[in-house]
Amino acid sequence: MTTAAEKRNEKRRAAAAARRREKAQTVALAKVKWERGERSEARARAAEATQKLHQAIVEALAAGASRKDVAAVAGISVQRVAQIFEERSVA
Repeated sequence: MTTAAEKRNEKRRAAAAARRREKAQTVALAKVKWERGERSEARARAAEATQKLHQAIVEALAAGASRKDVAAVAGISVQRVAQIFEERSVA
């Protein structure tokens, strides 16, 4: 048989456990939100870096470098270099 004091203590323990779970969930959700922001920022940085690379490729080709040399330095295929140049020429 449980006493009234034991029942109160059990309720308090249950309430404390619920608060700990809620806090853990809040922290976990905050981490998800933070990481989502980090991912968005990383995507923005990658897009900017890609734009800069494309501009450098166009400038190198305009300066007379061969597509093969530009591709080797950029680490991409000759076909991709040509595509980038054509995209920039049209725009």
